[in-house]
Amino acid sequence: MIQYKLLVSLSAWCFSVTLLAQQASSSPKILREQCRLVWECGEYIMEHKGNITNRDSLLSRLPVLDLADTTVVAYMKEHRPIDFADYYYMLQALKKGESFDAARDGLGFTTRFPFRPLNKNDYFKLREVFSAPHPLLHEPYMANIEFAFQNRGCTEGLAALRPLIAQNVADSPRKQRLLALYDEYEKLMKGHLAPLSELKDAEGKTHTFAELRGKVVVVDVWATWCSSCLEKMPAFIQLCQRWGHRQDVVFATLSIDRNKSYRAWLDAIDKHQIKGTLNWRADVEGGSSFEQDYKIVGIPRYFVIDAEGRIVTLYASSPEELEQVLTAVCTLQQGILFEELTLQQALDKAAREGKRVFVDCYTQSCVPCKYMAKEIFPLKECGDYFNPRYVSLMRDMEKGEGVDIARKYNVRMYPTFLILNPDGSLYCMETGATTGKQAKAFVDKMDDAVARVEMERRYKANDRTPEFLRQYVALLRRSPSGNLVPVINELLMPLSTAELCMPDNWDLLNNEIKSTDNPLFERLLKERDDFGKHLGREVVEEEIRRAYAEEFRV
Repeated sequence: MIQYKLLVSLSAWCFSVTLLAQQASSSPKILREQCRLVWECGEYIMEHKGNITNRDSLLSRLPVLDLADTTVVAYMKEHRPIDFADYYYMLQALKKGESFDAARDGLGFTTRFPFRPLNKNDYFKLREVFSAPHPLLHEPYMANIEFAFQNRGCTEGLAALRPLIAQNVADSPRKQRLLALYDEYEKLMKGHLAPLSELKDAEGKTHTFAELRGKVVVVDVWATWCSSCLEKMPAFIQLCQRWGHRQDVVFATLSIDRNKSYRAWLDAIDKHQIKGTLNWRADVEGGSSFEQDYKIVGIPRYFVIDAEGRIVTLYASSPEELEQVLTAVCTLQQGILFEELTLQQALDKAAREGKRVFVDCYTQSCVPCKYMAKEIFPLKECGDYFNPRYVSLMRDMEKGEGVDIARKYNVRMYPTFLILNPDGSLYCMETGATTGKQAKAFVDKMDDAVARVEMERRYKANDRTPEFLRQYVALLRRSPSGNLVPVINELLMPLSTAELCMPDNWDLLNNEIKSTDNPLFERLLKERDDFGKHLGREVVEEEIRRAYAEEFRV
């Protein structure tokens, strides 16, 4: 019923605008009506969490406003200014096709929706707000930035806002406080050296992260009194166990319990079986330098620090997100990143990232499959090639989702390597393991498979330039195909006899033309004397005899 009233109201507004446009295209009356519709639509969509029918029809009639206009400002003052702005920018993002969760505000806290990382829509809104004179909005959005700092730190997007805030926002205590926070939080951005706060182990020995240089450091910040910390601790321990074989990764739990809770801390380590990690604590009553240095406002918090002691993230929200970050860091210098995703999830991710999906199709009984997984895929050269281009999966073709994949893509040999387009269609397929502990052979194999698809597409599109044909022939010789001979014919037939006798061309004719019915062989017979002048008569006659002998087995 509410939505119906909104649609009727919108229709009436559109009609009234048409009648009044010639008289006063920006009259206060029209603007106030526009503001009212934005407010009511925003409230309605938020109340229903984006789950409404006829949304496109509703959104298509909504206006574009200048939030600095005096009439709009007056309307916002009568309501909740920041909510109005949030509604307005949400509606504009929805009109562009964004999902509700992506369009809604990601800065402030609300009990209705979980906090999410800031996205392009949030940054666009903030740039617009702080690029213009919006004194009514500046203060509340600066407060929201403070909140965002506490939850996810100073992102690159937030850092880019600092000059706008410094230049366009009127001086105030909040502005000065926010700029001071920028100074503090920018030191904790990705790529900066992690602070070397002093920490203590169970024996009272002092440590810093400096002694862990050369290893990726993964940290769980917790306390014995934090129920959420204890709830998530088993997942962190499982993460430690999964990565326990890695010599280049070290895990640590870091308690912010006070000195009086020292015994409770030791008991919790024992009770919750916190093993396989370094167990340290901040060890200062009333607030430690560690908590100040790392801006610990809430726990649990999860860190990743790289082997050079630089911050990767200080704001992972869960062990699951932590593992994603850890995997990405370790694969920068390692092999192929195989992700724990369903095929559909992998396809969706590939679409978002402008990649394709690589699937290693194996079976448990396949020895070459095991060799590839153990000796080839972990090599850095493989990671350098595959990770920027593909979302990669491993699938057992005899279990779970692998059975359907084998059926859909007709996988019959192992290992088989699939490259899929983001829509799930087959881009190319290769079979067979490579030998020797060299990634280059496998990378070249898959690179040729991709190149073959692209060149075949050009060939079917009637590209017959000599340069392309020669490249295509070279590729097909490395990667056998039934197309080779026709392509060679198209490359060589237009050439003169003298050109055919040049080493590269004669090599093709001599080694790849097997049939005596081929036009090139017929030309060799017809022009054998001319060929003989360039190559020697014995060479030409030997080639003719060989061709007949191979074809007729004499």
